[in-house]
Amino acid sequence: MSKKMNLKRSLLGSTLAAAVLGFVTVSVTNLQAQTRPSDRANPPSQNYPSLPSTDIVGAAPAQSAQSAPVHTEAPVPAPEPARVAPAAAAAPQTAAPATAGSQFRSNLYTVDKTLVSSTQVGGEYQYRLRVTALENITNISVVEHLPEGLQLVGTEPEARVSGNDLRWNWDAQSKGEVRDLLVTVRPQTEGNFVTSSSVCVDPVVVLPLFAGSPKLEIVKTGPATAELGDDVPFRITVRNTGTAIAHQVVVTDTLPDGLTSSSNLTTEVGDLPPGQSRDITVVAKASKGGELTNVASATFAEGQPVQARSVLNIVESRLGITKTGTPRTYIFKNATYQVVVRNEGNTTISNVTVTDDLPKGTSVVQTDPATEARGGRLTWTIPSLAAGQAQSYTVVLTNINPGDTVNGATATGSAITGKTLTARAEARTEWEGAPGVRTEIIDTVDPVRVGQTTTYEIQITNQGTFKPVNGQIKVTLSEQLRPISTGGDAQGTIDGQTVTFPDVLLDPRRGTKLRIEAQGVNPGSGRARLEFMSSFLDEPVIKDESTFVY
Repeated sequence: MSKKMNLKRSLLGSTLAAAVLGFVTVSVTNLQAQTRPSDRANPPSQNYPSLPSTDIVGAAPAQSAQSAPVHTEAPVPAPEPARVAPAAAAAPQTAAPATAGSQFRSNLYTVDKTLVSSTQVGGEYQYRLRVTALENITNISVVEHLPEGLQLVGTEPEARVSGNDLRWNWDAQSKGEVRDLLVTVRPQTEGNFVTSSSVCVDPVVVLPLFAGSPKLEIVKTGPATAELGDDVPFRITVRNTGTAIAHQVVVTDTLPDGLTSSSNLTTEVGDLPPGQSRDITVVAKASKGGELTNVASATFAEGQPVQARSVLNIVESRLGITKTGTPRTYIFKNATYQVVVRNEGNTTISNVTVTDDLPKGTSVVQTDPATEARGGRLTWTIPSLAAGQAQSYTVVLTNINPGDTVNGATATGSAITGKTLTARAEARTEWEGAPGVRTEIIDTVDPVRVGQTTTYEIQITNQGTFKPVNGQIKVTLSEQLRPISTGGDAQGTIDGQTVTFPDVLLDPRRGTKLRIEAQGVNPGSGRARLEFMSSFLDEPVIKDESTFVY
């Protein structure tokens, strides 16, 4: 190839090496083939350093031969080798294969040319061209010129053959990639043969350009169920799953009817780089029951909004309990209590436990359903209590001590939201000691003359031992007698024929003494009637005392 052509290819941005690289030189003497060192040619100045070359070493030569020169133009034929007649007595010798070669190196690629195998005239010689890319290169062209006297046997890979030229072309070769070209020839005559290789490439300058695009993904998470009136937390996560920055990202949470919030429902996230995310928490209060759909959306400058939905079921879980019982009874008698546990909500309550705490001094007579008291407590369990369902329990207690007791029952259970439900009810009972009251009324003068007086002595005694007795005393005189005055432990009130002591307190084992002075006014059989009334009595205790007036 001429220098003019080299310059033209260089101006086109290609690199041309039309150098004779490690030319294979074959000398055939006495049917012995040999190789000799190649001449070296300077490579093109553009993009190339100095051209190193490694001689090809063949079999031990029968005679020495000089290297053919290496050119950047078309190769110059080697000088005519000297013909040496074989010695008549010399025995035939077999040529050894060559082991060395030539190399051309530039900053873009290297070309190594190596003799693989050799023989003698009429035998096959094989050599290899190896192109190694030091950078990314394109439009690679290799032309191998065979001199006269070398017959082509074959190439691998197959080359395009034009006269004595073998041509290979390929589009591109990446940095570090190696391409091997094998050429097999057969010398037709004895002598030196020079093959020349021309390599032409285009350098590639790569500027990586990447065009990304942002892509937003939004996820909204929250509980599946929540209690009416409770605070419900929601978590919104917006993430850039794209390959570019998402600018001016804004997240908005749209609450449905039934959810209210004091949180900021619009959040300006700003710019969100690829792979990064932002978490936002919104707390809402459930004010309405039923299924509610909460929608969160995210917008950004480069694309369409994205949405995420969270479906929430607002339920009302409520556990109720009532307890009724005997409000008042006497000690040593029984008091009966009724406990009713009811699911007052709209969801099933599970693992319900009912406890009844026994008041101090009481003991269990009977329970229904049956259970045993442990540590002063009765316990029942309900595995599941459906909405509207109720369960009843009966407890019968007795007490040996007077006084007031409070009997409390508690129910606990688990709602479907995980919330623990608790309800409590109490019943109060007044335990009284059985009273024993004795009443007496006697007159001091009997009979009595008209105009004279007699005294009625009254004594009321609390025979009980547990509780004071509070009562009212009323004494009524017949027409034969007229009350004049009262006395004793308390003062009474006279109203016509009736004397009243309105509030008399009798301590246990204690009594009170009262007096009424009366005058005989009409002859006949007179009578004084005593009535004692107390809260523990269904009707008053009555005593009569007769006095004869004459």
